[in-house]
Amino acid sequence: MNCNEASALAVAYADGEVEGARADAVKEHLSTCADCAAACEAVRTLRSRLRAEIPVYRASPALRARVLAAATAGAPAASSRVPSLVAIRGSAAGSGS
Repeated sequence: MNCNEASALAVAYADGEVEGARADAVKEHLSTCADCAAACEAVRTLRSRLRAEIPVYRASPALRARVLAAATAGAPAASSRVPSLVAIRGSAAGSGS
C-alpha cells in the first residue's frame, strides 16, 4: 500500500471501519510511514476531542413521537412508490422478453 491509498482510507481506518486484509495493509503501511501514521493519529485525536467536548442532546420521548408521527404520516406507502418484483416480472413476461 502506498501513501495515496493509505490516506484515502485514513479516516475510515481510524474509525475502525476498514476490515480484513485491507485493514492489515493500512496497519502495515502506518508502521513504516511516519507521515501517514501522524495523519491517522490526528484523525483519532480529533474524534476523541469532538466526543469529549461537544455535548450530546437527546430528544424527549414526546418529541421523538411527534417527529416519527410526522415522518410516517406524510410518507406514501412503499408499494405505491416502488413497483413489486412480481409486477415487474409479470410485465416483462408479457412483453415477450
